Amino acid sequence: MLDYLGSVPSLTVPQYIVRTLLVGLILFLAGKYVSKRALNYVTAYDFVLVWIIGALSSAPLLDSKLSMINTLISLSTLFFWHITLSYMSIKSRTAAKYIQGKPIMLIQNGKMVRKNMRKTFFSTRLLLSELRRQGVVDIKDVEFAILETSGELSVIKKFESYPATAEDWNIEVSSLRLPVTVIHEGKILSQNLATTNFSQDLLEKELQKNNIERTEDVFFASVDGDGNLYFSLK
Repeated sequence: MLDYLGSVPSLTVPQYIVRTLLVGLILFLAGKYVSKRALNYVTAYDFVLVWIIGALSSAPLLDSKLSMINTLISLSTLFFWHITLSYMSIKSRTAAKYIQGKPIMLIQNGKMVRKNMRKTFFSTRLLLSELRRQGVVDIKDVEFAILETSGELSVIKKFESYPATAEDWNIEVSSLRLPVTVIHEGKILSQNLATTNFSQDLLEKELQKNNIERTEDVFFASVDGDGNLYFSLK
């Protein structure tokens, strides 16, 4: 076993295959058990964590003299600290501030906060670029702009800049329902179909109205909240 996991002068093909499979397993477990926040809501701490996991996992493949056992010990220690620090950040606001950082106001009450912009190295040009990415053309329409700990910019526009909604016009609208997939790669999903107002016969009749005789020819079909059928052929 040490020939496969320990330090060796050079790797044979079987040793390389075993180490590669083990690295794949490590990265799979990392993706499964590292908190979803670390993968989706990337703070500076999370970025460093993911980067180190990748570097440690691949190192024994690049250098045969590096022991896989030592790599596993390092990764286990890293996971332990990740879980510990994540738990601390949940239980303590003070710990969360130091571990994850805190949001920084770049625009407050419609005015740029130059002190915070200098602190975060956020130039005026970059700020305007980020505003345009979020559909804001004029800075005068912005009430607050906050640089989140993930590095993303949250923009809160002034109340008068928001478009009118159905509630503003006292218009009654039906509640939003997500479309339900009823056919996938030519197969009818009976369990999904049962949650809609479509029976299998009705579904087939709707397809026949569109000159589709076989459901096997349909790549994808869904039914929206209003009972409308959408389909895409293979």
